[in-house]
Amino acid sequence: MQTLLLELNNYDEKIIIIGEAHFVKEDKDFLEKVIKEFKPNYLLHELVGEITALNKKEIKKYLDNCYERNSGPIMCEPSLNGDIFKIAYKYNIALVGIDIDDYEGKIMEGLSLKKKFLLRETRMVQKIKEYYNKGKIVVVVGDTHLRTIKTPELGDISLIQKTFGYDKNVRIIRSKNGEIK
Repeated sequence: MQTLLLELNNYDEKIIIIGEAHFVKEDKDFLEKVIKEFKPNYLLHELVGEITALNKKEIKKYLDNCYERNSGPIMCEPSLNGDIFKIAYKYNIALVGIDIDDYEGKIMEGLSLKKKFLLRETRMVQKIKEYYNKGKIVVVVGDTHLRTIKTPELGDISLIQKTFGYDKNVRIIRSKNGEIK
């Protein structure tokens, strides 16, 4: 991944989609390096659910109330996404959640993993499209959401890959810690 980081200045993409192995320090460090170098206007992130905090003041409110929860909608939680809020605050980047916040399990109750992934990836694609023309964007999803192969459990290749894989304005960087090709 280091080589990819050094090449960022050689590209004219306006969107960088990063697949990460959630909670792996190396991938989190890489994200911060990309943000530092690419200087995006928006950070769209899977682990912030449906939160939208468009300025430092809004992000600070989440950081000031960052604590562990056992249930409830996704907020700022130190072990889940506190570092993401800190990065957005540090670099003054608008933070936008791109996943479905289904803490009660009602939205996806009884659905297969394949259907859940399709619903979640549909929302992710919708949010990326919503911000597509609003400036430079870094998108972070679990690397499995960038799979390039069909699997019995998850279905077809990722909807994100299908939608943005050949877009000249988008660069996809997979985690070397990924789970699926």
